[in-house]
Amino acid sequence: MIPNRRRLAGTVLLLLFVFVYVFLAAIVAEHVLPKAGGGLAFLYYAVAGLAWVPGAGLIISWMHRT
Repeated sequence: MIPNRRRLAGTVLLLLFVFVYVFLAAIVAEHVLPKAGGGLAFLYYAVAGLAWVPGAGLIISWMHRT
């Protein structure tokens, strides 16, 4: 694949991935956190806030492969 097209496809894929991830994380938070205590809510937001990074890293490394 041409590098410019790979970067364009990766950018679109990354935006789609983050959008879907945020949507799913919000749905899980809406169903789980009202019954949870403060400590569990903090843990959820800490994990959910960082869990998207490995997936994004894979997409970015794919974008920059030559």
